[in-house]
Amino acid sequence: HAAVVTEGATGESLFIISAGVVEVVMEGVTVAVLNEGAYFGEVALLQPVRRTATVRTVTPCELFEMSRADFARVCAAHPELRDELQRRLDLRKVPTARSFTRRARSFILKKGTVRNPLLRMGTGLELETPHSPSFGD
Repeated sequence: HAAVVTEGATGESLFIISAGVVEVVMEGVTVAVLNEGAYFGEVALLQPVRRTATVRTVTPCELFEMSRADFARVCAAHPELRDELQRRLDLRKVPTARSFTRRARSFILKKGTVRNPLLRMGTGLELETPHSPSFGD
């Protein structure tokens, strides 16, 4: 398993998987497995922060790399690309049921109902809350 990027290292590029399988590891725990068509490293293109995860090959891989400078040139011509990538990154920060403790999940399931859930995933990638205009439609 070769490391493509290492958690805590300075990031300067995004990687797109053309072939193969990689695993995403955060603090020693595998949190995702990605394959053909997926991408990783986008945080490095949007924010000057250190890598948030280690990504290791699981099988032989073919990866395409896009540097921050290349990304800036593409976004100059297509600014909507930066917005979409930021939107997808923001969605990853939305807590999922797995991110809550067992006790918290139990509380949420007991307190939220089908007609009055605490949170509901809408169609597509948007998150709806009781304060969203289309919530409950």
